[in-house]
Amino acid sequence: MKLKTLVLLIFLLPQSVYPSFNFGTYVPYFLKSQSDKEAGTTKFALNPFISYDYHLFTMRSQKFTPEAGFVYHFDAEDSTTHQTIFLLYNFEYNWSETVDLRYGFGTFLNRISGDGSTLTLNNGSSTSDFYVPDELQTSYTSSFNLGLKINVTSNWFLRLDTQIMRFASSTRRNLSYLLSVSRNQME
Repeated sequence: MKLKTLVLLIFLLPQSVYPSFNFGTYVPYFLKSQSDKEAGTTKFALNPFISYDYHLFTMRSQKFTPEAGFVYHFDAEDSTTHQTIFLLYNFEYNWSETVDLRYGFGTFLNRISGDGSTLTLNNGSSTSDFYVPDELQTSYTSSFNLGLKINVTSNWFLRLDTQIMRFASSTRRNLSYLLSVSRNQME
C-alpha cells in the first residue's frame, strides 16, 4: 500500500508543484519600536527581502506553501550588520477568484554582527549605552502568520503577510509584516 501511494505521489507532484519568487520589504516591530527622538513608532521601513516558495499540493481549496527568505536591514547602525532569514510554513485558502487567505507558522533567525563598540541610543527621555557584538549573534523567534494574496494578473500577485511574533507570550508579543510582489513560475 505504501509503495502505491509513493508511486501515485511521484506522478501527481510534477503537475501540482510550482514555485513563486517574491520580493518586497519587511517591517519588524510594527508600532512597537521607537523610530525617532520624539518617540514615534515604526510604521514602515525599507528592509528589502527576497523569498522563494513552493505550492506543494492542493486539498479542498487550500495549498501548502512553505517559503524561505532573506532580509537585509537598511536601518541597522553604521557599525552593525543586521540580517534576517525566515522560514514560513503557510497554507493558502482560495477565498475568491482573485484573493487567497494565508495562514500558518514561521521561524525567524535574526543575525546581528558588529565591531564590539558601544552605541549611544535614545532610551525614553535620556540616552543609554548599548553594546554591539563583536561576532555574529543569532536569535530565533516563532510566529503565527496571517495574510492576503491578491491576483493582479495570472502570474503576478500582491501580498501582505503579518507575523505575530512570540504569539504565546502576553508581555513580549509584537507584530511584523511583509509587503511584497510575487511572480508565479507556473506555466
